Amino acid sequence: MEGIFAIYCILLVVQVQGHYWTSWFDRDDPSGTGDWETLSDQKALGEVCGVNCNPIAAECRVKGTNTVFTRWAGTAPDKLLYHCLPSKGLACRNADNPVICKDYEIRYKCPSTSTTWTSWLDRDDPSGTGDWEHVGKTGFNPCSNNDPIKIECRVKGTNQPWDQAGQVIRTKCTPSEGFVCVNADQPSGETCKDYEVRFICP
Repeated sequence: MEGIFAIYCILLVVQVQGHYWTSWFDRDDPSGTGDWETLSDQKALGEVCGVNCNPIAAECRVKGTNTVFTRWAGTAPDKLLYHCLPSKGLACRNADNPVICKDYEIRYKCPSTSTTWTSWLDRDDPSGTGDWEHVGKTGFNPCSNNDPIKIECRVKGTNQPWDQAGQVIRTKCTPSEGFVCVNADQPSGETCKDYEVRFICP
């Protein structure tokens, strides 16, 4: 069944011939606990990028304005719980701000069908607090400000997948967040192994 969904996703993307932006979504107002423009809530109303397809980028703005910000660039006028993440969306809690949140809207970029992996990447060693192979402003930006479509993580220099290394993992090899192993999460006296990751970009 998963293969059927993947084929449906590919067919849907081919129809639009490459990356495309959705329309702007504004499913919530900040009059309650805040403004919750989350991807999961939006998907509950209907597919965002088609069946089994995930967004690769997001843009956000205050409704009625043209000033756009992303997870990579620009800032929001409020403190946000989710800062315009293609994997989670945007969330602003009124309790986290001195005044009620602005009313935000978000749109998503949907992927093409590229299947080219990057080389294996290793930006950190576990000699500090752990092995931080994460995606974001302080980590990897492998796809030029778009979120990767897929990720693979393994022990460096081996073919051993991360989930067979027998360690406690903080961020479990997700395309939009990457991979993080923290030394403090391991049993006493053990440190993280040195991991490497690679990505498929849209």
